[in-house]
Amino acid sequence: MEKINIRFDLTEQQKASRAQLIDLVLKDPRVQAFQKNHHLSDAFISAHAQRFADWSTELTLCVGCPGLHACRQKQTGFVLDLDMDGYLQPVLKPCAYQAQLDQQTAHAKAYLMRDGGQEFLLAEMSQLLNAPFEPDYASALAPLTAWLENPTFRGFFLYGPSGVGKTYLAAAVLNHFAKRGETVALVHVPTLAITLKQSFDAPDHIESMLATIKRAKVVVFDDLGAESPSGWFRDEILLPLLNYRMDHQKKTWFTSNLTMEGCRSHFRYNLKGDDEALKANRLMERIEALSDPLLVRGKNRRNPG
Repeated sequence: MEKINIRFDLTEQQKASRAQLIDLVLKDPRVQAFQKNHHLSDAFISAHAQRFADWSTELTLCVGCPGLHACRQKQTGFVLDLDMDGYLQPVLKPCAYQAQLDQQTAHAKAYLMRDGGQEFLLAEMSQLLNAPFEPDYASALAPLTAWLENPTFRGFFLYGPSGVGKTYLAAAVLNHFAKRGETVALVHVPTLAITLKQSFDAPDHIESMLATIKRAKVVVFDDLGAESPSGWFRDEILLPLLNYRMDHQKKTWFTSNLTMEGCRSHFRYNLKGDDEALKANRLMERIEALSDPLLVRGKNRRNPG
């Protein structure tokens, strides 16, 4: 069979456009630096002119960028780069800001469970101590710092108005241990209650989640008392979890908009409105054994106005 050769001839306009592209690429300082570093000929650059042009255009988007919040790339924090290892290959690489964030959040792997945004991974006690917080909020930092210097399994029950920063403080404590390679968990109690309720017909999944929370060396039960009243969640979920952590003396913290007495009232009634004070007291005994109450006050950081 005779071989068929298919050839596409460029129009004069296309030839002129390509010649102009090659000329621009060869004069591009970025391309010239790449060419010099990899000892490439002008012919090689010309043969891959479009790829080099795309690369330079992508890099231009990063010029003057103030941070990830203003990223103009298609994938935030990642920029098209070129690798030369025998042949020219485009690759996506993290920019300097993304690389810095990756380094700052490397301890995320120590979280067995994390309910909350990435901002909690950036919470750091040393930065909090140097921040110009109002006296009411700053007063809560001293006992937390003292505890971190000599931690025991008894943590703190951080309570106070909504939005003052209780969870952020607790996250800073978790990060302190996570950066040392200890397993931690940030458990949003209302989310846990909903998730387990939806998994009611999957007991293996429930058991797996509870085992994860038990296994973590340091746990924060966040927003306790904000979940809907449920005798099942109180008696079959929270009580065994806290009982285990108490018996094994595992570091446990809580955050809540309620005082401990407020939590006692919250857990006293089931969905039917039945008074179950004895069961509520059993749970509160575990909470009181695992933590000391600490009032956190200050301005509302979610709605500063």
